[in-house]
Amino acid sequence: MKKIILLSVLFLFAFSAPAFAKSKKKSETNPESKPEEVDISGLFYKGDKIEGLWQGAWYKGEIMFRDKPNYYMVHFEGYWHNRDEVLPVERIRKPVKRVIPNPADLKSGDKVELYQGDHYQPLVFIEAKGNGKALVRTDEGDKSKEMTVDMYKLSKVQ
Repeated sequence: MKKIILLSVLFLFAFSAPAFAKSKKKSETNPESKPEEVDISGLFYKGDKIEGLWQGAWYKGEIMFRDKPNYYMVHFEGYWHNRDEVLPVERIRKPVKRVIPNPADLKSGDKVELYQGDHYQPLVFIEAKGNGKALVRTDEGDKSKEMTVDMYKLSKVQ
């Protein structure tokens, strides 16, 4: 009889363990606990056309499925499925409208994107160089570098 009661208690505890787990909500008795994270993963659905940030550039893609809260499996257009990646929502955006800027309207420090065949690289405009060229820099902190690019390949995100 004691074995049955002991097994019942263990069984009950094993399947109700999450009920005893600590809550992520901020506790009044423990002000240093972290507040509950907000799940914003309902932003995208299977089949949505998106742009995914991969290795510092925006690639066209499609949402395959939600992997876990705030993460999605993304298939990149023009690539085999073995290149699919699970990305956090911070690295996914809906397709943006791009416009070719008038060189006279660009100011130093403006954010632009350089079209490179299958992706758009985020850059910062420095100055127009003449002959259809522009001086830009990558925005990577200490690894930031300057380069000269064709002005017609630059676009501004609207």
